[in-house]
Amino acid sequence: QSPLLRLPGEIRNAIYKYALCHRVINVNGDPTTSSLLGLTRTCRQIYNQTEILLYSQNKFQMFSRLELAPWLSKRTTRQLSVIST
Repeated sequence: QSPLLRLPGEIRNAIYKYALCHRVINVNGDPTTSSLLGLTRTCRQIYNQTEILLYSQNKFQMFSRLELAPWLSKRTTRQLSVIST
């Protein structure tokens, strides 16, 4: 098991917030988005622990309204439930 996952939950949450929150995420394939999301892709447990944080604490940027519907259609009900305008 990863050293990160052995840390107490409060410390992990602080790390997750530092790494993932209060950002503008370009959903148009911007390479920096991939590096930002790298932490969420390391394992299923980390993904489950960070999914809501990622969608509730960030702004998602699109360059066209045409991109909104396809992007939303790929989100889970859980993700959509925490996105606000």
